[in-house]
Amino acid sequence: MTVSILRTADAWWVQTPTGAARITTAAATTRQLLADRAAIEAADRSTDTVPVDSLQLFDRSGMRGTIAMRDSTLAAGAAPRPKWDCA
Repeated sequence: MTVSILRTADAWWVQTPTGAARITTAAATTRQLLADRAAIEAADRSTDTVPVDSLQLFDRSGMRGTIAMRDSTLAAGAAPRPKWDCA
């Protein structure tokens, strides 16, 4: 699963096929946001979106990226655990 994260001055957003869904989180940094995986996933499933073009995004080179969730295994025989990677 790949998720595109958008950043405005006052919020984090997930880009969906229908627009941008606001992530309900208190995260101020990317690290804090990634720790709030449930909020990212909830926004990714949201149908409450706004047009991406209506957002005043921070500079794309520094604040827009893609987060890929990969399965990783803790130990032999353990259930897979999602792992977030930033690109």
